[in-house]
Order: sequence, then structure tokens, then C-alpha cells
Amino acid sequence: MEFNSDRKRMSILLKDPKDGKIKLYIKGADSIIKDRLDPKQIDEGMMTDVDTFLHKASLKGLRTLLMGMKVVD
Repeated sequence: MEFNSDRKRMSILLKDPKDGKIKLYIKGADSIIKDRLDPKQIDEGMMTDVDTFLHKASLKGLRTLLMGMKVVD
């Protein structure tokens, strides 16, 4: 799906040639992507590092995006 300002994200489905699995890749605004993470898979230490980086980047006026992937049945 193409990016639009309402969704604040963009997605693509691909078949991985290495394992044959269908995977959904997504990129978008940090607030949107973080809300869609599986709570069971979140590493709190890593998320603290990500939030620190995002804060520092925003202070410099940099625009940031996050990416995620999910295997689709």
C-alpha cells in the first residue's frame, strides 16, 4: 500500500526467496509503527535506545522512520 498522510505508513508484501514465506514489510512514522509492535516481542532495553535516538534526532530537526516485518500465514 502506498504512503499517505492518513495512514502515515507504507507496506509491501514479498515472498522471501530464501525460505518461501510471505512477509509484510512496513515503514512509517515512529508513533504509528511503535503502536503496532507485538508487546510479547518488545525488548524494553532496545526500545529505550530507540526512543533516545529518536529524541536526539528530533532535536537536530531530522526526520525519522521505523521499519517492521511480519510473517504472514
